[in-house]
Amino acid sequence: MLANILQIIGVLLQYWICLAQFVFAKKAYSECVLFPQDKHARVQIFSLALIFRLWAEPHYRSASFQQDVLDNLKNVAVPGTGVALSWFCHSKLTAMFFVFLLNPLICFLGAINQAQHSRTTDSIHELIHLIDVHFTRNLLHPDDWFSLWRMNCRLVSYHSLVTGSTDYKMEDKWTFLVAGKALNVPVSPYDDTTEALVCKNKLIEGGMGIHFYRNAAFGGDWILQERLQNAAWLNALLPANAPLSTMRVITTSSFTLSEDMDEALQIVTRAHYAMMPEVPIVGWDVAFTTKGIFLLEVNLSCNFFRGSFDLPRYIDLIDRYWLQLEKMARLNADFKKNHQCKASSSSAASAAVHTSWDNLSLDNVTANASMVGSSSNGTLMTMALMQDLLTTETVLEGAFERSHSDDDHGESPDDIDHGHEGDGHTPVLPQNPAQTIKYKRHSFRRDAAPHAAST
Repeated sequence: MLANILQIIGVLLQYWICLAQFVFAKKAYSECVLFPQDKHARVQIFSLALIFRLWAEPHYRSASFQQDVLDNLKNVAVPGTGVALSWFCHSKLTAMFFVFLLNPLICFLGAINQAQHSRTTDSIHELIHLIDVHFTRNLLHPDDWFSLWRMNCRLVSYHSLVTGSTDYKMEDKWTFLVAGKALNVPVSPYDDTTEALVCKNKLIEGGMGIHFYRNAAFGGDWILQERLQNAAWLNALLPANAPLSTMRVITTSSFTLSEDMDEALQIVTRAHYAMMPEVPIVGWDVAFTTKGIFLLEVNLSCNFFRGSFDLPRYIDLIDRYWLQLEKMARLNADFKKNHQCKASSSSAASAAVHTSWDNLSLDNVTANASMVGSSSNGTLMTMALMQDLLTTETVLEGAFERSHSDDDHGESPDDIDHGHEGDGHTPVLPQNPAQTIKYKRHSFRRDAAPHAAST
């Protein structure tokens, strides 16, 4: 029992020390010496430390990271209290108070509750042992939906800040639909011919009950779409008169419900590569309708909800991104510093930075769509591991330039070969990587050069 108590104290002290090193000493993720054999703990604590590094930085969908957490944590409460987490986000000091003190306390109280419910005897020794086990998991290896959602949010916030990728514009519903239609991705159909609609109640008089909607296609704020209905096989699983029900993640058993699942996996994999290859993790709202499968929108700060997935592989993905983004951030900082020198010195410094970038990009250029999770209530998700992400696009750009045999219009996404998780194969980039970047370039007329190298 004493060993378990000392273990709890030791875990807490290591948490504080590691967090303080990241937050106050500004240590790099790659310099972490604590938890040498515990990747999950390092990933989790660095993720928490990123809150304070990103705090005042611009966010891809808000004025700052702080504003984004204020907006998104208003309806999430501290367990058992009803106190919104956004209350602790009004200043960096209150956020530190929560992360350093309240978070461990909540993890400890949760561990006591979990131990009480999981114990099999009245032994105090068993109780203390279980508290030790649950406290360590809650603090260092959380696998609840909230912790994983916030880790995803910090990943994309950090990634968008370092890379400056414009792919994050896809979270805007209108941008997503227009881009998807241009790429022949099966996004939900929308009306781009009617300038405005008038909706009025058939009985109310006196100018009341009338509403005007200007179409986004004509500069308005409203996306006009036909109402879609659930597919027959999906309706059979739902209550009568259920609204359109999308899926973020699919349970393993759900793959036996419809052959549409395999098609959906291929669609989201293809859409990720075609529409936003620079975004590390994407959650899709997939609708199975009477008119086919459609992507309604995309969630880049996505939530697993209570879906099951390959957690060790996910942690490995985050670990690789922390290391990679750290390298990119250093290159960005070096490039900006050297760019301030006089012209002659700046040219040499820039060349040195470009050389470092090229060396970095050729280390390991891969792109896997993987870890399709499973859940009964969420949106089908493909999680793309794209190591050396910006430089992957550079390599693909080079492949495109060398692909003289291809025509000028690019291949259709249907020509790109993808596997799917359901049959045990991991989807990969096409054998000719020029296909993906070529399709993207001709559709968006985008320069595929890395952001850091062109700043």
